[in-house]
Amino acid sequence: MKFKFGVVLLFAVFLFPAIIRAQVPVPVGRWEIVHTSGDNSAQTDLYPGAFSIFLRAGGTGYTYGTFASSICVIDTETFNVVPTWTALDVNRFQITITVDNLGLGPNFSFIYTGMYNPSTPVPGDPSAIIPTISGQYYAVGDVSACNVTTQSNPGNFVATFLPTLFDGSASGSLDAFSADNGSAFDSRVGATIFFDIPPAPGQIAGTVSLASNPTFQTRPCFATTSGVVNPLTINPNLSSQTGASEYMFAEGFDPFGVPTTLSSTAFQPISTPRLPTPIRMRYRSRVRTGL
Repeated sequence: MKFKFGVVLLFAVFLFPAIIRAQVPVPVGRWEIVHTSGDNSAQTDLYPGAFSIFLRAGGTGYTYGTFASSICVIDTETFNVVPTWTALDVNRFQITITVDNLGLGPNFSFIYTGMYNPSTPVPGDPSAIIPTISGQYYAVGDVSACNVTTQSNPGNFVATFLPTLFDGSASGSLDAFSADNGSAFDSRVGATIFFDIPPAPGQIAGTVSLASNPTFQTRPCFATTSGVVNPLTINPNLSSQTGASEYMFAEGFDPFGVPTTLSSTAFQPISTPRLPTPIRMRYRSRVRTGL
């Protein structure tokens, strides 16, 4: 699809209630794997190596929703970063991240082996606890661009569990944030996301309701019925929830009936181990319209 409208970039902070935590078998669900040692200076000068994943039952992962924060991964916008897992015993798991750099760099894997702890205290807030898997990891293949680990010289990691969104709602606002490659709505707009059970694990489903019709250079952005903005429907095939990130594409129409998408990228902006509840997610969003 080609888009003809300008891009609207916004920030929104949403408060997620704790009731959206899913009760699922360990380790099924969202995990943010972060290296706490083993990265080289080229990687740590930017950020620690990390992978946002959604593990599914049966030892697989949601490849479309897998994202990498590693300079060894050349292209993370395709299906080339593949998570898998296996249970070694009741509370000990092995997670493998396999990367095919599609000829742009060396192929490699990171293999993580750790113990599950359902009650890890959150740094800075001992009263808050969250599930984690922590242990050691090593690389197979050439990762010299980002990491120094080998099987005989492993590094340490922490994988933090995040709640799966399948029910409930989250409220916040799209504020008038400006970015270099876009312009904001003319004023802040209240928004509520209503979550539903997605067709497949790792996806996001539901609707987005706006308290009023936002404008861009005084022009209304969305279609309305009797003055109320028509809810936007989240496309689960394009939307994903993995690790500390969420990617949502909510589809609707503009006032002239042209298909319009509100796309949002969310991240949890605190350090590892992450996420005391309630959860605050910061969204960077944009609106695209056109055929």
